[in-house]
Amino acid sequence: MEYTDQDTDAQAPLSSTMDIPEMEPIFTLPPLTASPPLPRLSLIERITGALDAIRAYFDILFNRFQCPYCFANVHHRMKEYNIRIGHRKAVKLYRCASCRSELPSDFFASRTTSLAVVGGEKSGKTSFITLFCELLMHRKSLLGDLGIYGSIINQEGKDQFEYNRSMLIQQHLSLFGTTEDQRPIVVRLHNKHHKKVTYITLLDSPGEQFSHIEVLIQKHPNLQYAKGIIFLMNPLDISELLRMVQKERPGTIASGTYTNNNNFDILETLYQFYLRTGRVRPNRKIKAHTAFCLSRADMIEEIANLYIPPDFDPDVEDVQDILSEVDMVSADLRELLEETDKKLLNIMDKQYRNYRLFPVSPLGKMPSKDGMDLRVPGGVDPKGVLQPFIWLLQQTKFITEQ
Repeated sequence: MEYTDQDTDAQAPLSSTMDIPEMEPIFTLPPLTASPPLPRLSLIERITGALDAIRAYFDILFNRFQCPYCFANVHHRMKEYNIRIGHRKAVKLYRCASCRSELPSDFFASRTTSLAVVGGEKSGKTSFITLFCELLMHRKSLLGDLGIYGSIINQEGKDQFEYNRSMLIQQHLSLFGTTEDQRPIVVRLHNKHHKKVTYITLLDSPGEQFSHIEVLIQKHPNLQYAKGIIFLMNPLDISELLRMVQKERPGTIASGTYTNNNNFDILETLYQFYLRTGRVRPNRKIKAHTAFCLSRADMIEEIANLYIPPDFDPDVEDVQDILSEVDMVSADLRELLEETDKKLLNIMDKQYRNYRLFPVSPLGKMPSKDGMDLRVPGGVDPKGVLQPFIWLLQQTKFITEQ
């Protein structure tokens, strides 16, 4: 049975470009009189109804369908939809019953995956998200070599990306830290080799929010349902690495600018968040696949003899080559943390079931002062941005070994 949207006060769909016309009701209720007995259902109709009920139960049980904007459960049998009148025929437009956002036309034939980007202040979350979208949509990179293509589907996400891209890619200006909540960037990924489609939601928010559990519960449903976590760690928040930079590059970092508590606070807050939301049991490990990324790794690349994998590699043959490199780089970075922050590494081992370590540098180099601005000399040269995404997409079965 088809329903029309009678809620004239509903929020317009995020990606809608045409008004949805009001529709006449397709039926009216009869007066309250004695009703004839209901016809008996045939055996086939009863079996079909039972199968629908079973499918609905498992859809809700496993959260197969979740709105990529608010993460409310959406069931394809319970879903309302509107009709948009096109030039030639009517098109079904599905909308989330909770937030009223328009859902993609192939929503119920795809999956929604939340990859939560976490990190404290000055960890580079905004640049990281912007460069991922840039490499996905505008440059030939490892994702294209793997047959993965994508686009941003919501208008607010497109606007936010284009603004950041103009600043970072076109004007070579370093982005300012995020000071207020952003609208999510919802990305549609298509794997041409396996004919899979998934939607991932990337949410950028101020770094200080990740140290306050009440704020996370109120504003970050993407964390609660995340299949994967990208945890960005500023190397200058690790005291030993900070001392190495100050020794080898004197004058680069002002004394007293950074502390060593930021990463520990966020790790503890995340674990308490998962306890409060029922995603982890006491004394158990977090199940979400986690990519711990040492951001701005270009600062210590030469000092610590650290290798940052390129995002462009014409010699790559298949995903196994990339995953082998991921394991090698993760082992090298683990050795560095054992020497510089063993306590941080112990917390990762204790609280996370499946994780890897990644050195990343979205800008590829340190910005330099230019008057009142911070500019990226010669433009951005991203390194290591795609490896965490490729590993997480492989862990969530979107990418399979060929």
